[in-house]
Amino acid sequence: MSTSGRERFLYTVDDPDNKQRRGRLSTSFLSSFGLSRFVDIKLFVISVFLMSLIVFLLSLTQSMPKTTGSGSGSAESTSDAEHAVGPLSWNPRIFYHSHFASAEDVAELIEMGEKLAQEQHPANEADNHSSWCIKISDKSSAALKRISDRMSLWAVLPPSHGEEFCLIRQEAAQAADLPTLSDDLPAAKDPSSNSGKRKVTLILHLNTIEDGMDGELLFPKAANGPLKVPAFAGDALLLWNQNPDRTESAGAVWGSKAPKQGIKWSLVRWLRERPLA
Repeated sequence: MSTSGRERFLYTVDDPDNKQRRGRLSTSFLSSFGLSRFVDIKLFVISVFLMSLIVFLLSLTQSMPKTTGSGSGSAESTSDAEHAVGPLSWNPRIFYHSHFASAEDVAELIEMGEKLAQEQHPANEADNHSSWCIKISDKSSAALKRISDRMSLWAVLPPSHGEEFCLIRQEAAQAADLPTLSDDLPAAKDPSSNSGKRKVTLILHLNTIEDGMDGELLFPKAANGPLKVPAFAGDALLLWNQNPDRTESAGAVWGSKAPKQGIKWSLVRWLRERPLA
């Protein structure tokens, strides 16, 4: 309740004698102190209050995030609209995080991927694989370190639980069915590893694939029907490979659809139950 509201409330519960006595006291006070001087002090106090309020509002305005225009010309707030986090599915558990990585970080990773792709997959080398998975450590660059830390905070698992990053390059007309639940990758079959099973999968889009050009992430076993998630640069998904009771989630299977033209870049990391040796 505000001060003025509180005063009104107290005034209404007073008896008439108190009202009259309060009025007489106020009149006596004004008479002895001087009406003009009282008015001057009151105006001064009000002016100080208004100036303080203006300064406070200006500081709030300057601290608010600035708006940015989208490709269609609309403007959205960078606080909520551009950093939305929410569930896409509860069975399996899939969560979406828009603008998870900055434009600078994704550009740096694509540049790194292009250099590594030229070294590991020369242009004249015949390659029948559906996509390329370039293994890189989170110590390879400052951008990977930042992304690794953010992934761990989101998944609530330390970075030490993470496998090497898988930097995926897909060309047009390629199809990728990347296993995440069946533990088919060599790192998952390593008998020397005592890190347990894969707990979560984190997928980061590094470039945007325009609408109608494919490139979506596919979740064919989602409980509410097959789920398609378009690729927007910097957006990320967190997929839980396990149910809350730590049993394997049968629906935690996904694939990545190749674009109709150009190249699609993604960054994937699996976090395990225990730290990797």
